[in-house]
Amino acid sequence: MHHRLFLLLWLAASPGLSSAAGTLAGTNITNQVEVNYEIGAEALTGLSNPVTITVAEVIDLNVLIQTPERLVSAGVSTQPLYFTVTNIGNGTETLELTPLMALTGDDFDPLPGATAVVFDTDADGILGSADVNYVPGTNDPELGPEASLGAFLIADIPAGLVDGLLGFAELRASSLTATGAPGEIFDGLGDGGVDVVLGP
Repeated sequence: MHHRLFLLLWLAASPGLSSAAGTLAGTNITNQVEVNYEIGAEALTGLSNPVTITVAEVIDLNVLIQTPERLVSAGVSTQPLYFTVTNIGNGTETLELTPLMALTGDDFDPLPGATAVVFDTDADGILGSADVNYVPGTNDPELGPEASLGAFLIADIPAGLVDGLLGFAELRASSLTATGAPGEIFDGLGDGGVDVVLGP
């Protein structure tokens, strides 16, 4: 007998969701002010000293759900839920991906699969033999600015559940460079030794 259960997805990104950060981290920008003024009938021009600033690294990640809802059966294993993770900051980030399944507000907690996260190595959106298991601390993905990856969160469904129950699952992406509150600054941790700012 098949049970009609729904596995719903939430998303989480650390430090947050935002738009593209623009100028690459470590870029030097030089500014100089020109002032035009008059003394009596004489028109004069003055220049300030040039000032160079270095663009800080903004850490900002976007996790998007590609499988918003999945109908599952009680007791089945290896139920893949598909996400894309995009680096919308301006530096290169090494990421940690964390599945969360003991969430509030649902009727049951899915169980992490034997391998909880699998990379969509062949970029086809379908869990297959070519896809590579994610092992935290061993093959943490690295994404440059605007780069994305696909990943499957793998859930097992507990046995003995009745029809119509909801289970929530979440994939969290965080940068191994720094995590914290939006706007928090970390001196010298960014690409090339620039400061890091956590995105909004």
